[in-house]
Amino acid sequence: MGVLQGLRVQLRVPAVVLDLWDAGWKVIVNTIAAIMAEHGWVGRERPPRRNLTRQGKNPAPADRVRRQFTASRPDQVWCGDVTMIRTGQGPLYLATVIDLFSRRALGYAISEHHDQQLTIASLRMAATTRGGQVAGVIWHTDRGGEYTGDDILSECVRLRILQSMGRVASALDNSVAESFNSTLKTEFVHRRFFATRARARQQIGAWIETFYNARRRHSWCGGVSPITFEGYTQQDQQRSAA
Repeated sequence: MGVLQGLRVQLRVPAVVLDLWDAGWKVIVNTIAAIMAEHGWVGRERPPRRNLTRQGKNPAPADRVRRQFTASRPDQVWCGDVTMIRTGQGPLYLATVIDLFSRRALGYAISEHHDQQLTIASLRMAATTRGGQVAGVIWHTDRGGEYTGDDILSECVRLRILQSMGRVASALDNSVAESFNSTLKTEFVHRRFFATRARARQQIGAWIETFYNARRRHSWCGGVSPITFEGYTQQDQQRSAA
């Protein structure tokens, strides 16, 4: 059995149990569940979603994903979105690019301005993360003006990326990107106050790079982090080729 097949066996095991197993503890899932219930330990509720989408003037590309948020390999389908972060100096906007295969945040950008330059920066970082060779990737987003403008269209043509867009005001048409934003805010942003924009940029970037991508257990990845999941994928491919 390959590593990825083994990960699927533990999809429904809570992350806290996986952490204990990795630390060498021999515990039973039901025992941990009972202890958590006894003490009233539950996950934090996710906040209501706020829609930032303002439809652009240019025609939107077709929906190439149609709510099928899966991929059989890295860099087959990406998704992107923008969310707002509150700080003591005013709002910041975070644009992200997520690989649907591993749920890894390949690119992100943070700015005071909700515009095309923000989304272009996040896309360029994603392309750089993958070594610059991303021709043929499908990039799925909403229909906001920051994704339909002439500048972002030119960048997609340059990178040879195929755009895909869901419907207006339909969170389910871009649910993976929405889920990432919700996780970020529930687990990190809403637990602290950012006095300055610079502080927010620093801490959010560190959370994405050092925790979400590298350490946070993701149910989609069988209870390992996105980067670990991609590493196991490479191991399985090497075994198959041997």
